[in-house]
Amino acid sequence: AISNTVVIGSFANYLAAGTITNSVIVGVAAGASFAGEGMVAVGHSALTQATGARNTAFGTSAGSLTTTGGNQTLLGYNSQGGATNYNTISLGYAVTTTASNQVRIGNLDNDHMYLFGREFARVYPNGGGDNWWLGDTGPIVPPTREYNLGIGQGALSSVVDGYLNVATGPFAGA
Repeated sequence: AISNTVVIGSFANYLAAGTITNSVIVGVAAGASFAGEGMVAVGHSALTQATGARNTAFGTSAGSLTTTGGNQTLLGYNSQGGATNYNTISLGYAVTTTASNQVRIGNLDNDHMYLFGREFARVYPNGGGDNWWLGDTGPIVPPTREYNLGIGQGALSSVVDGYLNVATGPFAGA
């Protein structure tokens, strides 16, 4: 029972059961088990298991773990919105949202964010708690301790062993 739908690709939508409407499914095994409405799946194995409505996935394996989740926008190789999550956006290589109503941008192990060609934020992951810098790159060497926050150009740029520091403003705490 397919209506208003485009299906292109070997094994695309081949295990589907139920009504499929207003969808675009393009790629080998894309939307293989999909049943529902308003899905766009472009890429090898994109949204292979999805039965939720209004998901959009571009990229090989994008949304391949989605089952009943809906309103997901996924862009990038293996970007995931979670199996049952709703209203998520995942942009980048292997980025995964972990709950409904989340937006994740970057890459699997991303610790830098660029905006308008400049580094906007950096995270130094640490076992106990992360260190964050907004509006700057942070120190050259990641701190050995955690819970540091620098906001602004050069803020907290020399911290090495300190922890629980907050510095706001140009070169504050440098």
